[in-house]
Amino acid sequence: MPTATPKPCPRSTGSAATPPPSVRLLVVSDVHFHTPLFQQHQVNGGRSLTDSPSRLSTDIALGDPQNPFYALLRLVRDGKVKADVLVCCGDLTTCADPTAMNLGWLQLHRLADALKAGEPVVTAGNHDIDSRFKVSGTSPSRALKLLDPPFPSADSRAAASYWSNGYCILERKPYLRIILANTCALHGYSTETDRQSDHGAFSEQLLHEIPTAIEAWRAPLNILLCHHHPREIDLPGEDRSVARDGERLLATLERLGQPNWLVLHGHRHLPSVKYASSNASSPIIFSAGSFAASLHLRIQGRTANQFYIIDIENTDAQLRGRFEAWTWSQHEAEWRRGEDTSALPASGGFGYRPYLAHAAQVIASLVPARMDGTISWRDIETRAPDLRFLLIDDRSPLLDLLRANHGIEWESPNGRPMVGSGFLRLGRIR
Repeated sequence: MPTATPKPCPRSTGSAATPPPSVRLLVVSDVHFHTPLFQQHQVNGGRSLTDSPSRLSTDIALGDPQNPFYALLRLVRDGKVKADVLVCCGDLTTCADPTAMNLGWLQLHRLADALKAGEPVVTAGNHDIDSRFKVSGTSPSRALKLLDPPFPSADSRAAASYWSNGYCILERKPYLRIILANTCALHGYSTETDRQSDHGAFSEQLLHEIPTAIEAWRAPLNILLCHHHPREIDLPGEDRSVARDGERLLATLERLGQPNWLVLHGHRHLPSVKYASSNASSPIIFSAGSFAASLHLRIQGRTANQFYIIDIENTDAQLRGRFEAWTWSQHEAEWRRGEDTSALPASGGFGYRPYLAHAAQVIASLVPARMDGTISWRDIETRAPDLRFLLIDDRSPLLDLLRANHGIEWESPNGRPMVGSGFLRLGRIR
């Protein structure tokens, strides 16, 4: 491991250590604290609010049982949620509300302290930037730069690189490297044809310098955190907010080879887990849903308010891991684990990229050969543990192969493929 910091982007140094088998992340995104009076007068021009932008108002007491942030904090204090690192994909506040931003930043530190996870790992979101100069007449990022503790990090060199170069590298543990990418660096600027606040962008410095900086020190676990999606997602045609040069960034990370990169982002409140390409070294893209935003009508039925626990395995071959999604129940005023919703399912994996026909053969060999023999999915995962890291999008095609080639059917109380209490049953081959 080098003793000198790769320039111009610093990382904090750490001593060599035998890495543990995995690292656990607690991921929140698009938290959207807001102040009702700010929304009314600065955003709505004095008109009363008809809909609250989120469930996290500065008018709600921090200890109110209806407060989703306090509910998460209780889970941590009760030992029901544990993590090594707290990650936030941006949008601490709504419409650059400085009061709500301060509250959100302090609450993230409060949560990180409860986790005993060190300072939170956070990047800026478009709602954290005063791109329309509602409050600041000088700098769109002024409120972020004046936060205490310092944003995004108490490491002054890393913070300077984040603001000047559009990225910085954090070494939170000797085996874990995190790149913070500021995809909102140009918000507040525009040309005659391009308003930068309409979309994200990866800085030229990041794209140019990342191969050299990464080659100087190879970590077993690599994460890139940004706010905007680096690739187009399934949204109405008018959405133009995908980060510029996102495909170029993904291709650069893929060329760095294995172990793969995990790219975490938020912004559009639509959760998903996908591979950047079919190549074995391509990054895993984890899109986080919103922690507390009021969800737009056009995406209701496709998402929910969630936070995530992500366990990443430390392997020299490929990055792989499991996630657990917790979903907010407004009726019960609590976070629920194991809820299968329209958003990400209760649990899932990534990193196992099999030839699906071969995986179907492995599963078929585990199903009892007698007619109507059954085996639970949990037993399948116990006997073929690689399947725990199967991508969600690979589940349905794999079930189709089991049905077509092996006469094996899937049955589940909730209809979700390969989750929960479902089981595989040998049926009649027609």
